[in-house]
Amino acid sequence: MNSSPTGTGRRDFLGRTAGLTAGAALLSTLPSTPASATPRHNTSHPVRTQSGLVTGTASALPGITVYKGIPYAASTAGENRWRAPRPPAPWQGIRKADTWGAACPQPVTGTAADKVPH
Repeated sequence: MNSSPTGTGRRDFLGRTAGLTAGAALLSTLPSTPASATPRHNTSHPVRTQSGLVTGTASALPGITVYKGIPYAASTAGENRWRAPRPPAPWQGIRKADTWGAACPQPVTGTAADKVPH
């Protein structure tokens, strides 16, 4: 167990640090003009990732585009089972990133597997 004299574990510290860093990075990308003066983003404008082009969906906040369900790694099924993560396969064309992928199945005590909401 990794814990410091203050009682904060290394994993907890790294998790909070990563969260703060990600938050700061996101805040630095926000426009300096008030939201009411910011025009809506064109969500059909493709954005390039390492694997291909994606389009997002408008958020509830003006000027913010949300990109959902973009694969960050290849599937871990088959020959990739028990291996280090691999990059996702590149795609041709423009991938719509407007919905989340399926949630991982989790055991639910007292509920039959076919009755678990998704």
